[in-house]
Amino acid sequence: GYHCPDFSAQAALSDGACRLVARQDGQVQGTLLLRHDGTQRLWADETYPLETQRLRRAGSRLLEVGCFAASRNAGLAVSQALIRATVSYAQQHGFDCLLMEVNPRHQRFYRHIGFAVGPITRNGKRAGAASVLISATLNALLHLLEPMSCTA
Repeated sequence: GYHCPDFSAQAALSDGACRLVARQDGQVQGTLLLRHDGTQRLWADETYPLETQRLRRAGSRLLEVGCFAASRNAGLAVSQALIRATVSYAQQHGFDCLLMEVNPRHQRFYRHIGFAVGPITRNGKRAGAASVLISATLNALLHLLEPMSCTA
């Protein structure tokens, strides 16, 4: 699995999908699903078909992040651990672009760590709620894999 301080994320591959699970003291604190572009259509293709096709035509190898959930009690550390594990997974499996549909109110968090936020908010077909497509090149997110240091 992938290890972060006090958290681990374990991947289970199945039909071009991988679930990462963050646990602390044996308890699930967060989870997300990674979907490989290829034989399956990505969920983002339903709501943002022009945007996903543009990325493919540019030669991007897409990895979609979905079903991202973290325990309210776990704090920001769980989300950060899962994003770091996702970046590591993408790097190890040859993906160079991450995509995710997010609620517009969460875009500030993702922009802060290196995602670009699309200009269009649409009604996401799967969630039935407003969504915005965010994306990031792997290079824009590699800083998340650098060891963190604490200063006094």
